[in-house]
Amino acid sequence: VMPKVLGRYHIISELGRGGMGVVYKAVDPKLERFIAIKCLNDELSDDEITVTRFLREARNVAALNHPHIAQIYLADEDEGKPYFVMEFVDGESLADRLERDGRLLPEQARRIVTECAQALKAAHEENIVHRDIKPGNIMIDRRGRSVLTDFGIASVIHPDAEQVKSKYIMGTPGYLPPEVMTGKAVDHRGDLFALGAVYYEMLAGKRLVPGSGLEDTARTLLAADFPELGDLDETLDDKTFGVLGRMLAPDPDKRYQDYDALLADLGFAAAAAGVSATPAVDAATQATPPPP
Repeated sequence: VMPKVLGRYHIISELGRGGMGVVYKAVDPKLERFIAIKCLNDELSDDEITVTRFLREARNVAALNHPHIAQIYLADEDEGKPYFVMEFVDGESLADRLERDGRLLPEQARRIVTECAQALKAAHEENIVHRDIKPGNIMIDRRGRSVLTDFGIASVIHPDAEQVKSKYIMGTPGYLPPEVMTGKAVDHRGDLFALGAVYYEMLAGKRLVPGSGLEDTARTLLAADFPELGDLDETLDDKTFGVLGRMLAPDPDKRYQDYDALLADLGFAAAAAGVSATPAVDAATQATPPPP
């Protein structure tokens, strides 16, 4: 049953639900604006450790102020049910867009990847890793701006702390990096891989890893010929092909090691397409060796 109110907010409709809980569209009567409210589901709400982590992560993400990250305004509890209030993005998810259009123009796809990479760079500078990048977590507003949502399950990375292995795999099959399958620790380069999988999907009009379960995903990711990008040959320039290859390298050490290098190469793709890029970007790109 959908609640009518939560705190001071009046709930209008359900926007979506996932493994973590449900998201509502609501109105803030004091500021007279729409907001989105994410509530943790009952099962998770009963687990004190999860609730503490959910609220802590919401507060961490609330400290991120970036045009391509859905702003979080408040994290609170209502009768023991934790929720957070965030920016309502008036638009549609990339998943909806792909379902409707099949594939995007290379220029559109590049812009979405660039904006997401800028958001992830800002988060990474605060030691926040997203861990669940997929088309459903990328919103496209009416002006065409990409907004990354659902940092809610992003674990805050403490560079000095021992990586704690979670008892369940965070993320979505089909966008998980290969290192998850082999039980290795996952860092921001896992986000880079997932963003590469989304980039491929926008360009190819189909998923990089077609299976929906963990076994299918593992079979594809751990295959000797992964990533198989052959069906993009005709449509892509060499530079974009190289960018995809580096984002999707099965070995995290062979991927881009930071977002600046990726952003420099994405800028280079613009220059190649006849859009003027600053010489500084070109210089940075030439210093980056092409993928083997």
